[in-house]
Formats: sequence, structure tokens, C-alpha cells
Amino acid sequence: MTTLLLVSALFLQDPDDLPIAADAPEAYRKAMENGRDALKRRRYGDAAREFGAALRAKPNDKVAERGFGRAIKELEIYNTRYGEMKAATMKRFGMDDGASAIERGLKYLAEKQEPDGRWKCKPTHATDDVASTSFALLALLADGHSTSTGDHAGTVAKGIAWLVKQQQDDGSFAGSSRLYTEGIATLVLVEAFVMGGTEAHYEAAQKGIIHIVKSQRPEGGWMYRGPEAGAGDTSVTGMMFQPLKQGQMAYLDFDEKSLERGRAFVDALTDGGFVGYRRAGDTRRIVLTAIGNLVRVYGGLGFDDGRVKAGLAEVLRQREHMKDNLYFLYYGVMLAFLAGGDAWTQWRDVMKPHLLATQEKDGRWVPKGAGPDAGYADYLSETDATAMALLSLECCYRYVPRAMLK
Repeated sequence: MTTLLLVSALFLQDPDDLPIAADAPEAYRKAMENGRDALKRRRYGDAAREFGAALRAKPNDKVAERGFGRAIKELEIYNTRYGEMKAATMKRFGMDDGASAIERGLKYLAEKQEPDGRWKCKPTHATDDVASTSFALLALLADGHSTSTGDHAGTVAKGIAWLVKQQQDDGSFAGSSRLYTEGIATLVLVEAFVMGGTEAHYEAAQKGIIHIVKSQRPEGGWMYRGPEAGAGDTSVTGMMFQPLKQGQMAYLDFDEKSLERGRAFVDALTDGGFVGYRRAGDTRRIVLTAIGNLVRVYGGLGFDDGRVKAGLAEVLRQREHMKDNLYFLYYGVMLAFLAGGDAWTQWRDVMKPHLLATQEKDGRWVPKGAGPDAGYADYLSETDATAMALLSLECCYRYVPRAMLK
């Protein structure tokens, strides 16, 4: 039995074990009945929506949370992360020769985990272990290692447990000085929940998503600190879009118009093919153009949109001299992958050989350069750099394109 089937089997139980209390509110009862019926009919998207409605009618209800979790697991949002499906996907996208590099990189990350479950940040530049821990966990999750499956399940379980302990009641994270970090951490919690997590992981992911939405500026963007003055900036807005997009795919409960507002914010920052930082034309840094156009795609625009076309063309044009910028790679690889076709081939044929050639024998990648043009590599630890390089190599099976482009 494949890992994917094992994950699914954990949740294949008769819906009749989801009892409805006789004194429950009518809206809750109706939603639960519909959800149970949808499970029996194997209409898992409908089931997720109904159990989500039940949770809105009766927040924190454990039975509704259990039903919701069961429906999400059956949707198999991340099915390309496992077994034969992963191998076939890597071959299809010309990434199968990167498998051994990914394995070495993940082994390096596992060895660098602290006893309490965290990964340490670079102490000379930051005090935020939440970000470093989150990036390491994203790389492990992307390869199909969850809290209960995969060779690194124990590593992931310890890391997720530490991360959940850092979350505050409002969905923010202790020790985190910036909303940017909280976006990365929330993305981890959403993925951990979808990949076989518990009701506690669901609650943590939902709290994180709500915190992000509440922190959005009226103009549609996000700033590094929630109440900070300003309309927002492209960098933070791009990071917020990642957990929101995965939350949308996982039927988490939030105002999805926040995605539309974020996309409109990026549109206002666009000058020609370039996306600015906090104003249109205030910079022509290509990494911001990669981020901004990924926001557009996550916000519902297709690659036939003129602004997305122009942005993608500029990202591809500058890929050669930007290949050491791991921040650029992190966003650019997803934009090129979702575009597919020749865009993906152009990206892969430059970035893949470079990443494979620059990996150290022990599995790590070393950050290069300093300042904005190098993606602030001087702020990155070697575990950060390794995680970001791995996420580039894992991109083709990390997410399913048709789900991301809905």
C-alpha cells in the first residue's frame, strides 16, 4: 500500500461515527447531516464545505472538526508528494535527476534540528527561529514527510509540535517580530493539517489564517507588522498569499475577497512589466515582479493576462544572473512551473543544473551575497538556504497545477 493510501485509510471510517447532538443548533444539525451524506457519496469537496459550515455554526466542535479533516484528506490535495505519483511527476517535468540531491538535503536538515524541535536562525542577523523552523518544515512536508508518514515523520512531528506551542490565541506567534514570519508558519500549519494532521492542527491553521486576514491593510496589502502604517508592500503581501491560497484549497474558513483585494493592491504597484515595492515605479527589482505576478495568479488571473505575460517574460529574461538569489528562486520557480510549457523548460534548464552543482557534499547549500540584490542572503543560515533550494527542486510535485490555478 502506498503512503498516500495509508494516509487516506486513517480517515476512511463510516460517517455514522460523527454523531449529532440532539440539542445542537439547527444550522449545525443541517450542515452536519449534509456533510455526512456527502462523505457517504464520496463528494469530498461538498463534505468539506458542509462541515466547515457546521464549524461556523458551532465553533471548535470536535465532531465537526473530525468530519472536516476526513473530507480534506480524501481530496488528496497533495497527492503528487507521495510514492509512485511523485516519481512519475518528477520524470514528467524533467526533475527526476534531482531526487538524490533532495534526499541529501533533507537528511542535512533533519540532522540540524534542535532537541526541542526548532531550527535555529542565523544569530548575527535575527532572533526569529519561527521562520527558520517553518522553512525547514516546508521542505520536509513538500517531499511527503508529515507528522505520521515518511522517513522523517519524527522530525516533522517534533518541529510542528514546537511551532504550535509558539502560536498565541490570536493566531500570531511568540518570538516572531514580523507578520512575514507568521505567514510562513501558518503555511506550514495548513500543509501539516492537510497531510494527515489532527484537529489541533486544524485549529492552529484556522487561527493563523484568520490572523492574516485581520492584518490586511484597507488598501489590500500587508506590512511587516500588522498595525504598521502604510498600504502594504509586495514582499509581505506575496508571503501572505501562500497560506491563504492553500487555505482556500483546504476549505478553511476566511473571507476569500482578501485575495481579490491583495491582487488589486499589486495591480496598483505595477509599472509596465515591473511590480514595485510600496509604490509603482519605486524599484525595478525583479524578485518583486516574480512575487507580484504570483499574487495575481493565486488571486485568479490566468497567464493570458497581459500584465502576467509581461511579468513572466521579465522574470525569465533575468533568470541567468539571478540564479544565486534564493529568494528569487523561491517565487520564480512557482511562477514558471504554473505557467508550464516553454516557460518551465527555460527556467528548469538554468536553475536545476545550478542548484545541483552548488550543493555541498553533506547536503547543504551555502547562501551567497548580501543585500536586496542577493535576496538578503546574509540574513540566511545554511539551513534556511538549504530549505529554500530544496523547495525549488521539489516544486514540480509540491503542488498540483490545476488546483492552484482554480
